[in-house]
Amino acid sequence: LALIQVAEALFILRAFALMCSQEGVASKHFKWPAKALGLLHKDIRTLILGVLPLGFIAIVTVNTDFPGQEVGLARLVFILMMFSLTWFLYRTLNPSSGAMVALWAQQGQKSVSGIRFAWMTLTIMVPLIAAATAIAGYLYTAGALVENLVHTMWLALALIIIHQFILRWLLVIRGRLMLREMRKKREANRKSGADERSQAPLEDQALNINALSEDSLSLLNLTTTVAAVFGIWMIWSDIVPAFGVFEQVTLYHHSVEVAGETSLKSITLADIGQTLLILVIMILLVQRLPAFLEILLRQGKNISSGSLYAIKSLTSYALIGIGVA
Repeated sequence: LALIQVAEALFILRAFALMCSQEGVASKHFKWPAKALGLLHKDIRTLILGVLPLGFIAIVTVNTDFPGQEVGLARLVFILMMFSLTWFLYRTLNPSSGAMVALWAQQGQKSVSGIRFAWMTLTIMVPLIAAATAIAGYLYTAGALVENLVHTMWLALALIIIHQFILRWLLVIRGRLMLREMRKKREANRKSGADERSQAPLEDQALNINALSEDSLSLLNLTTTVAAVFGIWMIWSDIVPAFGVFEQVTLYHHSVEVAGETSLKSITLADIGQTLLILVIMILLVQRLPAFLEILLRQGKNISSGSLYAIKSLTSYALIGIGVA
């Protein structure tokens, strides 16, 4: 069991470390800054050498029948592992010198970088709380906390990689569209003798393509954020039952008829929160998704402006209908 769990973690970390190498995908395709890649590669190596061996020993001691394991070797190794994990998270998310600072700055995510200190504090508190829990004697509870933290780290890595691959794909599409418009402009200029009046619509079209790219980027960031929130909720919902209190706050009741019988159904504060969340997501999708579809459809050479407008309008109406329903 210990070998399997450590091998899975080693595989994921080594794969990400290779992506962050000088000739890796992050450098050649994602265009991550060299400073961030160097820090990430070094921090991941430190994590592999400092945390995984301790994790192996902790798993072995917890799952064996050594006498006094809960107050001896297992607890000591677990605490050392938590301090090593805290140091890794601090080095990676440090708001002044961490690896993620340069990456956030390049991506232009001001909203994320503006609260990076809060993100770092919230993240490093989990292993520290787990260490304190282990010191208090609740080793299995501490282990559950760490397991959820590890799953959250894997989720973050997966979302980052998927986000960057989709972003790269969008950039390639935008490059193709701009190249096509430049060819059209050159052909139009050649036929009309570079008349000034014939150049303006083509320039406006190129600007529209750039605007569509910004809308697609906003949609991508929104989708990634929603996936992250949903994933984190699924990971931590069993350990954070306090949010269930919203289900206990009843606002009003209404009659529901099921199989010929009338009963009262309560509308809770959680229902209102879910409704508001659906409406916000619907509004954002209505604003961003049609532009993303236009980028995809513009790759077809024979599609007309009228067809584009019809598809965008029908998509917006469908999103509004689904969201309201």
